[in-house]
Amino acid sequence: MIAVDLTRSGPAPGAGTSGSHRTIALCGLTMIVEGFDTYAIGYVGPAIAKEWAMSQVQVGLVYSIGVAASLVGSVVFGGLADRFGRRRLLIGATILFGIATLLGAVAGGVGTLIVSRLLAGIGLGASIPCALALATEAASERHRASVPVLMSAAIASGMIFSGLAAALIMPAYGWRGLMAAGGIIPLLLVALMYWGLIETRQAEGEEEQEKPWRILTQRPIATLVVVMTLALFGTYLVAFFMSFWLPSMLTPLTADIQGVGFGMMVIKTASLLESLTVAALMARVQPGRLLPATFLIGAVALALGLRDHGNFTTTVAVLAFISFFIDGAFSGIIGFGAWIFPSRIRATAIGVTTGMGRFSGGTLGPMAGGMMLDRGFGLPAIATIAAMPLLMAGLLVAIAAGIHRRGNA
Repeated sequence: MIAVDLTRSGPAPGAGTSGSHRTIALCGLTMIVEGFDTYAIGYVGPAIAKEWAMSQVQVGLVYSIGVAASLVGSVVFGGLADRFGRRRLLIGATILFGIATLLGAVAGGVGTLIVSRLLAGIGLGASIPCALALATEAASERHRASVPVLMSAAIASGMIFSGLAAALIMPAYGWRGLMAAGGIIPLLLVALMYWGLIETRQAEGEEEQEKPWRILTQRPIATLVVVMTLALFGTYLVAFFMSFWLPSMLTPLTADIQGVGFGMMVIKTASLLESLTVAALMARVQPGRLLPATFLIGAVALALGLRDHGNFTTTVAVLAFISFFIDGAFSGIIGFGAWIFPSRIRATAIGVTTGMGRFSGGTLGPMAGGMMLDRGFGLPAIATIAAMPLLMAGLLVAIAAGIHRRGNA
């Protein structure tokens, strides 16, 4: 087995400072829209369940189908992006999930909604490795570790905007209005992407184009892929459970969807603040030490803080504190994955690790949440169960950091 160098390459020649900054900004906007479209379904779930008389388990299936489909987008599009360019694949993915979300807005039944979430999931899953690879390679060496974390923070921003949009749009236009907004916005963004994105992938010969998938089977990359996939599994499991089911858990504590939307906005604002904090620290503190500590604090906060408080304001405040650490760890691990893989396989490796982690953890998390809530599990029991995958993810990140250090020694 051939050893693979983990050294990271610089931005594509001729990209230029303005082009690089523009590309990073547009990738960030794309991730905001990705976060909006991914998590807006959590707000429309209770309304759809009421309108179509669906059980919690059926709603969990609708949540999970898009997450499962994102595996196809992440793995297939990520591999194609390393061979044919990240720019065109990112634009195509954005068009796909925009149109698919609009289809969901006019769905007349569960079948059409599932098809919509299936297609949207492919596009949403594809957008992450393409945007992360583009933004990471457009960044300077000094900010190479921080920029991908900022991209994850942008996803958290999209979650915030989806909560605000739910509070403002759904009272007047219902769940279809929120999904329509989630489809129109990415299609408007495509015009800016076509004008402003630069291609960071350097031209390669046919032999080089065939290498990304082969390199994934060589040490130490293969080991890193396995470790990061397992870490992302634990992280996505908790993150998707919290993001999709928090609106349903908050609904009994307040009178209307506006209260739920603004409560979620407060929670996700705390998540964004921690993501920005992690991004700032990643340029100064060894990521292999910072992220395991963040996971540990998040797990302890979740296990001890998530209780049946009974009061809406208190519950939102506690959840904001918990999310401050959990979503900071979530943003950090996605950025860490973009940072440790070399440029020529970056989109492929991100696609495989985030795709598999998102598929397994992101599918199990919402479905497990639906089953636990249906069976009457209390918040303390749910919190204790959810803390375990976070501890596992923190340990695996520390292992990945050790592999990376040895590979660059």
